[in-house]
Amino acid sequence: MSTEYLGAPVYGIDKNTGNQAWLDSRLDAAVSLQDIHFIDDYKTDKFEMISRTAESLSDLGFYGNASEPDAISRDRRAPFDKDNPATKRLIDIVDGVENWLELVPTAAALMPIYNPDVAQLPNGQMMTSDLREWLGNLYDGIGIRGRGAAVTRLAAEESMRHSEPIDMISLACGAAQPIFDALGSVRSNGASVPRVKMVDLSKPILELVDEVAAQSGLGDHVETVRMNILKRDRFDESVLGYGQSGFVEAVGIFEYLKDLGDQNEYDKVMERGSNMADAVTFLRNSYDLVKPGGMLLIGNMLDTHPQLGFTLNVVQWPHIQPRSVDQMIDIVGKSQIPVGSLDIYLPNDGDPGNAVYALYAIRKPDIGV
Repeated sequence: MSTEYLGAPVYGIDKNTGNQAWLDSRLDAAVSLQDIHFIDDYKTDKFEMISRTAESLSDLGFYGNASEPDAISRDRRAPFDKDNPATKRLIDIVDGVENWLELVPTAAALMPIYNPDVAQLPNGQMMTSDLREWLGNLYDGIGIRGRGAAVTRLAAEESMRHSEPIDMISLACGAAQPIFDALGSVRSNGASVPRVKMVDLSKPILELVDEVAAQSGLGDHVETVRMNILKRDRFDESVLGYGQSGFVEAVGIFEYLKDLGDQNEYDKVMERGSNMADAVTFLRNSYDLVKPGGMLLIGNMLDTHPQLGFTLNVVQWPHIQPRSVDQMIDIVGKSQIPVGSLDIYLPNDGDPGNAVYALYAIRKPDIGV
């Protein structure tokens, strides 16, 4: 997959970039909105057919209810409901998809989306040609790979701004493919490779991260940390450190968090039965880790996702809270964190209107600014 930036990052108001940029009174900071255009190597000539089929399945909804707002408010939990007619139809027409659905919503479900060429799924089941085509051509797949490409590019660029290696943290790292790709890019450019703390609650995932780090020759640069990052309390300073990391990313977890004050209970993503951090609290806690002048990168599925109904009602991916760019800016404003600048990126394969995710790069002000 290749990535092409349509415009340089805007720090401040630049009328000559062709990107949208403004001063936002909610943040008292400069905000820019930019496209990231990438070419997806896994998108094939089956894209139109798969899109039409996904749309017809979306129309079936969840037991006949195709409402996206109802799906968001519904208590969607893992494992998925095999008796839902739309889901049953998907299983009938896509050989092997049931084995993949068993992985949803864990990080293991994302691994074959990042790389549909794998021979088997993380649960040991074979990757079928049907499933490979669907994971390659669904908007979810294109969006996740585009999001990953953007994280890789932004993390590498942020690292290479410095002559000395910076400290990075990946919160809810999962298999951490975008961060590993960023480290590889920095190394191949002859720059100083960052030190990264990969943080997750899943012991098997962290074991996989250690294995990938060793195989990639990056073991000296990667430390795994097992931690529940969704507690309402601040992160353990003795483990992660406050104000020490030049780049902190939490791209894959934010969309699972409800708004300020809402009760959060999670199944498979996090253990159920606990009162977890809301979006505003988690944002504050993550921001505390960033050093002055550094970047916090978060992401969220857009509420304009072109196949949102398919994701919510057919795949039944649980807990997701899609949000508009304006809603996310509101959350940043409510957190009351100091914002030097906010750069918003829309990864897409040529049509910004079909973007699945938005990324939000929050620059922490330098001391004295």
